[in-house]
Amino acid sequence: MHFSKPNLSIDDQIAHLESKHLSIPDKHRARRYLTNIGYYRLKAYAIPFYVPGTKTFVPEISFDHVLNLYIFDRKLRVLLMDALDRIEISVRCVISNVMSEHCGPHWFMEAENFSPKFQTQNGKKLNGFQQFHKEIERGTCKKRQNLRNPSCRHYYETYTRPEYPPSWIISETLTMGTWSKIFSGLRKTKYKKKISEHFGFDQKDFAAWIHALTLIRNICAHHQRFWNRNLPPKATQVAAYTHEDIDLSKPPYCNIAMTYAFLCSITNASAWNIRLSDLLEECPLDIHEHMGFPRD
Repeated sequence: MHFSKPNLSIDDQIAHLESKHLSIPDKHRARRYLTNIGYYRLKAYAIPFYVPGTKTFVPEISFDHVLNLYIFDRKLRVLLMDALDRIEISVRCVISNVMSEHCGPHWFMEAENFSPKFQTQNGKKLNGFQQFHKEIERGTCKKRQNLRNPSCRHYYETYTRPEYPPSWIISETLTMGTWSKIFSGLRKTKYKKKISEHFGFDQKDFAAWIHALTLIRNICAHHQRFWNRNLPPKATQVAAYTHEDIDLSKPPYCNIAMTYAFLCSITNASAWNIRLSDLLEECPLDIHEHMGFPRD
């Protein structure tokens, strides 16, 4: 099928929304938001206000209803990133510390510290171990001197061996997704166990949870819609670390619960859940129906 939808000017977008029975009393204001946010992006937040089975709005729905839902979702992503930022820093710090203590500051350069599966290509150009080193090279800007952070610049200008900076420096340059793969690729169970026990997790559950939180983090970091995203958790045993009877088929509640449970494993007095509760009061739609929050 050939794509044939025309580009609409901002005024045409406003007229199109009004044809769907959306009330837009302040067109100058709507024009400003459509210009800076985009019709397509806001459209996803309009759908919950449609008459079921149609593409027209429920009576008395205005542009502000759609905009307020968009703003609520933006604030929710910011709040999640606040938690995920602390979790990510803790995860990479603990992995780096445990492995450096037992295997030296350049443990990541030794193939013997990683499982045979991590070093198998499986039809790919690079295996996990080789790809990991490509990520280190990219993260530390080994070949791009003008982009290096101060710690990497100092290392490369001062030392010639080993090839890469020590673990505590590269830990600052790699993504949460890379650390998730690194943990899964470690060879020795005793190291995995020591890392995961720091957070109060079983090692298999820990691997699944940091993978799941990586997906949530990427959604938030790339400014994608989260508030009613159908993203079932990749993690297992969620009830064991949150509460009984948690419904894993009702995101994003289960994903938010996972985030808070992980956050509680690294802090003793987090007020994050209180800030979340306050924010939920701003949601223009029912959080039980649309976000999977249990009643009470």
